[in-house]
Amino acid sequence: MIKKVLVIDDETDIQTLIQIGLETAGYEVIISENAQNGLDLARLQTPDLIILDVVMPGIDGADIFKVLKNHDDTKHIPIIILTARAKMEDSFLALGATAFVEKPFQADFLENKVREIIGESSSSVDGASADNKIKADLDDDLQAQEKYNFHDNSGAGDGELDRKFAGKVLVAGTIDHIVAFMKNDLEKANCLVEIVEDGDKVAETAFDFNPDLILLETQMGTVSAYDLIQSLRKREDFRTQILLYTYHMDPETARNSIVHLLYDDNQREEKAADLRQPIYYFGIYNKKTFNKKIKRFIN
Repeated sequence: MIKKVLVIDDETDIQTLIQIGLETAGYEVIISENAQNGLDLARLQTPDLIILDVVMPGIDGADIFKVLKNHDDTKHIPIIILTARAKMEDSFLALGATAFVEKPFQADFLENKVREIIGESSSSVDGASADNKIKADLDDDLQAQEKYNFHDNSGAGDGELDRKFAGKVLVAGTIDHIVAFMKNDLEKANCLVEIVEDGDKVAETAFDFNPDLILLETQMGTVSAYDLIQSLRKREDFRTQILLYTYHMDPETARNSIVHLLYDDNQREEKAADLRQPIYYFGIYNKKTFNKKIKRFIN
């Protein structure tokens, strides 16, 4: 069975970093943003491992740790303490913490620590299971595309990405390591890539760079994808294909959050006379499936 990791941490960026790294390694990751919910999930989900932040609003992580270790249903679960307070390491280890990881940390370091404690997830060992998960992720996005009549620019086969110049791509996102992953994969596919991490600079960068494709995070800080698209389309000659992606929501929540924008855009009455490329929902960013999905949109 796939091994399950519960993350109790109130910082969104930390949640995302851990979730992407561990899910890519084949683990199931459950996220809790607050202490009480984390305690409830620990009892209901019986995870194989808990990663616990110390400084959180409400109940302190140290108090959560004590409750977990004193409850019959959870006292056997190994716990990794995650905090910027390095001086607390000896105290937590003495109380029974399995490991202590100081913030900031490298995702690979934490992943290796998880592997040392609970071993490989079966899905990361079982190639067939991993392939089935990738296929399921792709099928989910294709079904959403068909349901809402999203633009499909497919036609490429399932082989390797073409090695000739594949065009210019602007990657717009606020999480630097995810943007870096995309840039690296796109450059390997022979794309010229420009990055922008500030929502207020997306339109300016797009007009200067004039990309063939934009990968746009659904929420760039305080600036939404809807506002950014409206800014881009103020230029009547703007014809660039836009792919919306997200990184921290479950698939259903992510689709529902932007489906009105996609549906309205692709069902415009004036669509026949409008030469602008329809918007496409690219889906949840997944390091394993990115290459397979992006090849439908690059030359």
